[in-house]
Amino acid sequence: SLYISRDLCPGHFCEDPRFPVLDWDEDRAHCICRAQPCWSIQGKRHKCEDPDFPILRYREDHPDRKGDPPKPVCECATRLLEEPYEHGSEL
Repeated sequence: SLYISRDLCPGHFCEDPRFPVLDWDEDRAHCICRAQPCWSIQGKRHKCEDPDFPILRYREDHPDRKGDPPKPVCECATRLLEEPYEHGSEL
């Protein structure tokens, strides 16, 4: 997340392709690199094969019943591209 990379772990990078996700370890209070959670959800390795939606994203939905754990969701998203900004142009 932006919060983790900017506020909790500035300057940290995950270069090992086996552990590409920068995260924060609450118990040990430090930055860690972990595997993409979607690589092992309910025995399935999720991946994104559509070039228009190449980013594998993990999130958790609220459980169906109170007291149940959150439901893991893996989805493919578009790449966020910044439009070149020209000085004096409208935003």
